[in-house]
Amino acid sequence: MDIQALATLAEEFSYAWDGKEDGWILIGDPENPLIFNRNNRQALVIEDNHVNAFVIEKMRKSGVNHFLDAPPPQG
Repeated sequence: MDIQALATLAEEFSYAWDGKEDGWILIGDPENPLIFNRNNRQALVIEDNHVNAFVIEKMRKSGVNHFLDAPPPQG
């Protein structure tokens, strides 16, 4: 799959990195983190591994926080 196709498919999940929806973070293994929303306590599961990796990279480049363990409580 080429980069343009990945970008098009990943756009569906842009709320995880573009600030339109608060609370998105990355948790766990730096090589394969979990995409998680700390506001609603739900994980985002993206079934296509290539799209998932692309979304994680976009989140990292956008400055989304990454925690190796559970995130600190909000407040």
